[in-house]
Amino acid sequence: MKTQIRNYKHFGECLWLENGMWELGIPTSFGPRVLYFAQIGQENVFYEQPAEADYLCTPEGWRIYGGTRLWLAPESTHALYTPEHTPVSTQWHGDTLVVTQVEDKNLHAVKQIEISEGEDPLSVDIVYRITNTGKQTLTGAPWAVSVMRANGVLTVPFEAKTREITAKPDRFLSLWNTTSLNDPRLSFTNSAVEIAHLAQDDYFKMGLYCAAGMASYALEDQMLTKTFPAYEHSAFPDGGVNLEVYACRWMLEFETLAPLGTILPGESAEHAERWTIRSRKVGE
Repeated sequence: MKTQIRNYKHFGECLWLENGMWELGIPTSFGPRVLYFAQIGQENVFYEQPAEADYLCTPEGWRIYGGTRLWLAPESTHALYTPEHTPVSTQWHGDTLVVTQVEDKNLHAVKQIEISEGEDPLSVDIVYRITNTGKQTLTGAPWAVSVMRANGVLTVPFEAKTREITAKPDRFLSLWNTTSLNDPRLSFTNSAVEIAHLAQDDYFKMGLYCAAGMASYALEDQMLTKTFPAYEHSAFPDGGVNLEVYACRWMLEFETLAPLGTILPGESAEHAERWTIRSRKVGE
């Protein structure tokens, strides 16, 4: 894997990784996050917030930026919108890059993202880690939030184990207050839920339990597939969901979650994803 330092647009200095099939950019002046991911020579699959944008920001200075960030679910429980104005550190441990944030003083935690090549040359393995640096127990779940660029379709499969009706339900949805089942962005098939990004102002948010542990976001030129542990029979935030989707005019968030748990002082909680990037032809 080749590495270099590159100044990328208005995001400043980034550590750039390439393996001959994909390229990945990590900003060093804020984070931890992965800002850029694409096949070589293709457009970033992630949303990139314009420098002049005054939307997707808070008055305190938090910005969405884009890319993939690490949060601790559930949102209503933790101080998440802390401005990211402090550089991150990067360190190689063998073939694994570890990106570390300075302590989040509001959350009393340190966040890390580990990046390594997958066995498949089209894939990269991501491990998210939150370490409790405070004196109180943290309760929550590591939460990987990928901000995808506009005009794609997210497909979340149901894992149908039988065509016979089951004694108990095995398809779980959580709907936020701005979401309805007749939203034009939302559709159902026999085997999947599809959420299309449309440039409309109404906010959309829903959660699903994805037993398949796999979902894909398809753009015109590329498709990003995330594979992640389904953690069957575990407790999850927000009504028992391990995948959440948020959409607005500018982007769609493709989010996966680990189970809820307690993180004792000095201990860590982790979550893992495998990203696989493939080219698409128009009309596929």
